[in-house]
Amino acid sequence: MEDEFLAWEGQIAEEYKHLAETLELKLKMVRYFSLLGLPFVAVPLLFLAFPSESLSLTPLVWMAIGIAIMGVCAAVEQRLLKPVGQSQHFLANYTIETFLEQRAFRMLEK
Repeated sequence: MEDEFLAWEGQIAEEYKHLAETLELKLKMVRYFSLLGLPFVAVPLLFLAFPSESLSLTPLVWMAIGIAIMGVCAAVEQRLLKPVGQSQHFLANYTIETFLEQRAFRMLEK
């Protein structure tokens, strides 16, 4: 039973590692897409920093677009990170009782 527990422990660690590596590639694309929103925020701030003769709402509209792009990317990133967080929490808190419960369910399925 101890060997079976050690094999199970190694298996869940490998699954977590594979999940984290797979997700890192997806997150890289989301983070690059998030960089597209940066000019929409930075350039209007320059227009607001230098006072002009009249106040225009155009820089604020452009900033809203940039903030929306970055907000959507942050929400997608959090959604993608949720399974990794749950897996990490499971790895940090599993016990022999968890192993025995999962083993019993596997035996019931067979």
